[in-house]
Amino acid sequence: MLALYRGRSFWPSKLIEFRTWCPWSHVAHISDIDGVCYEAWKHGVRAVASYKMDHDKGTKIDLFQIKDSARRIQVEEDAIKFLKTQLGKPYDWPGVFRFVTRGNERDQHNPPSWFCFRLEFIALEISGLRPLERIPAWKADATTFAYSPHFEYYGQVTV
Repeated sequence: MLALYRGRSFWPSKLIEFRTWCPWSHVAHISDIDGVCYEAWKHGVRAVASYKMDHDKGTKIDLFQIKDSARRIQVEEDAIKFLKTQLGKPYDWPGVFRFVTRGNERDQHNPPSWFCFRLEFIALEISGLRPLERIPAWKADATTFAYSPHFEYYGQVTV
């Protein structure tokens, strides 16, 4: 399951939302298997018990799940396997700057640091599910996941 966050802070949340023309500024992967949340967050890639952990009170989170229930388990297993190999890598602050300023970047499947949208895109791509065709990982933003034909809206929660 994917969690798309409607961030409340100016930097980087509101700048990302402004740049992407959408209400979301962050994405995290919530394991359908054990509920653990995987995300590239402030200090690096982490796995935490709750997708609400460390997010500002009042943050709205839209949840999306893979439409194809027969495929969902395999994609989840493969994505989580990849995400676990990335734990501890630093957060890609220069990548956020390039993202906000629309700077070009090469796609890498194993960069030294991660920005949330790219991490989730690559995790899904490696698991055999490309969120949107013809969109490179470095251009992925929240709409890439929200508008993907592979996902359906599940609901909204508030931190």
